[in-house]
Amino acid sequence: MKKEDSYDKEEVGLARYLVLGIVVLILIVSVVQSFQINAIKSGTIDAYAITKTDSSYDQMMREMHPEQYAGNQENQMVGGC
Repeated sequence: MKKEDSYDKEEVGLARYLVLGIVVLILIVSVVQSFQINAIKSGTIDAYAITKTDSSYDQMMREMHPEQYAGNQENQMVGGC
């Protein structure tokens, strides 16, 4: 009977640490996001410029395959049925 009681106490202790860890993680994420929101509101980060910048993939494709980006930016199907 004592083994079962000690096992239950260990489970409760682990569960408490798990819940505490999740709460701390949520708190850290919320603090980071509050700083990000304040930076956007104060204008230190230009949100429009961030959304309008090309991804590194698009930039790489433009540099590696300039003939595809020469005039027309539309995707063209090559081959197919």
